[in-house]
Amino acid sequence: MLPIAIDDLTSSYNIASFLTLDPGFEHMLGFTQAEVSELVDTIYQDFCIDPTTRGEVNDLIKNQYNGYHFVNPDSEAVYNPTMLMYFLRQLSENKTIPADLFDLNMRTDLTWIRRLTRGNEENTRELVFQLTTDESIPFNRKALVSQFNMLEFFEPAFYPVSLFYLGLLTRKDEFDLKVPNLSMKEIAVEYFNEVFRIDPGQERYKEMMQGFIRKPDLTRLFSDYWRLYVSQLPEAIFS
Repeated sequence: MLPIAIDDLTSSYNIASFLTLDPGFEHMLGFTQAEVSELVDTIYQDFCIDPTTRGEVNDLIKNQYNGYHFVNPDSEAVYNPTMLMYFLRQLSENKTIPADLFDLNMRTDLTWIRRLTRGNEENTRELVFQLTTDESIPFNRKALVSQFNMLEFFEPAFYPVSLFYLGLLTRKDEFDLKVPNLSMKEIAVEYFNEVFRIDPGQERYKEMMQGFIRKPDLTRLFSDYWRLYVSQLPEAIFS
């Protein structure tokens, strides 16, 4: 639930308590490492999954779904429960690591980002560029409050906080937010490719890779990669 739902007396939900920023409930908003380890233990045992894959699965889910801090950046990070449960369901049903590491239907698509920037293409590009290239994004700590006016949600100064409530950013420290894990970074890169009209399709690289397999030539490989992909990137990314 977003805090805008309890913004004023006209809201039908204004008698609720907002728990996202309550330190006592921080670890109820996701799975802790101990909970995940116990859950994975049970799945491996109940579904007779090859135990030699356990190390790979542990590393993968930690990199893909862990990393969320809602209140205290120094406390234990929690896992995204929705994405983790999708992965574990696929793992238990197929007994192998799924090709798709998160359900594409669950991601916040670029339409929501454009809605956040009210269709301002320049603001959309700046926001997506920052989301993709910056290790940290500064935010106004006072803006990360239990309630705020709905109009503020769409103001540029509030973009980082809005993305925090959308799950794309999490607390890094008292001054900055960050992308929490590889799944969110992958989504951010998809935004980047769409906004800047970059074609990452495998078809355009197939001939390049087949040629490298037939005749390994690193100079030619890097030259083709630069021509096909790097040349599509905006100049600002190299500055």
